[in-house]
Amino acid sequence: MKRLMFMGVLIGGLAAMIIVAGCSDDSTTGPTDKVTGDPSDPELAFFMAGFESSDLYFDTLLVNMFTMIDSVQNDPQYPSSATRFSVPTTHASPPDSVVLTYHAESEFWYFYIGSVDTVFAGTDSQDVITFVIIDSVQFMHGDLAAQWPDSALLTGINQGARMTVTTESQAVGIEAEQAIALTGEIVEQGDVTINGSQSFTIGINLGEVSCEFATTLSSTFTDVQLNIAAFNGGACPTAGTASHAGAATITCTGENSGTFTDSWTVVQTFHVDYISYVVENSTTHWEFNEDCSRGVISAPGYRDLVEAYLIK
Repeated sequence: MKRLMFMGVLIGGLAAMIIVAGCSDDSTTGPTDKVTGDPSDPELAFFMAGFESSDLYFDTLLVNMFTMIDSVQNDPQYPSSATRFSVPTTHASPPDSVVLTYHAESEFWYFYIGSVDTVFAGTDSQDVITFVIIDSVQFMHGDLAAQWPDSALLTGINQGARMTVTTESQAVGIEAEQAIALTGEIVEQGDVTINGSQSFTIGINLGEVSCEFATTLSSTFTDVQLNIAAFNGGACPTAGTASHAGAATITCTGENSGTFTDSWTVVQTFHVDYISYVVENSTTHWEFNEDCSRGVISAPGYRDLVEAYLIK
């Protein structure tokens, strides 16, 4: 059902955007001339379908960070003089391989996580997904980096992560990179503040409608505040902003032939129980609010996303 809805959005959005592109040939539209769009506009729905995938990967990489912290604290060499602390339960599926090592020069822990998964529709194999995360985590005791986190001294965590998802059929390809700094009540699973950045690219080949869809985004997180325990239970950030800029392209052949590409910006502002959006492309400006609703935090979250496009 997700797949059919997504395809409908793509086809409907493409038709509308090609019309808009054709009509705009005779005039120019500057930043101050943008029309006010309706949140139900098909071109907005088309873009948001890809944008919401990037939100999923912020969650996935954040969850992975907590999983890796737990691995460090369970390392046989963890010193008896340090005090461990609890991390959120991540409901993660076990990966096929994990490699953990500390790099003394950079003062980061490095992790390689790999998983290969087969997607089935009934008894039929649909595709094979390969999922790889290369993650790095640094523990801060005040201004000093520490190899072993001590709950009595921990003040912050820095993360740098890169994730790729590929399918054997080349139906879906995803790349995400994230660099964030997290400070606050980490040990207590309380209120924390996140600053940092993310880049995200997704490409989808929808064979039965002969369309290729791609979104590329760069994001900046500014003073995003959340409660770790509440976030783990499905709550959203309570304050701060996330700013995103990039491009979205769809190319179709055959009956629905055409190509549309445009630049987009999104500013999300978090308000405890809802998120306000300001979205723009080259011609239109949208403003709307969405109720905050997330599932229980989980990793790897990539499988649900990929299956939405693979299973007919």
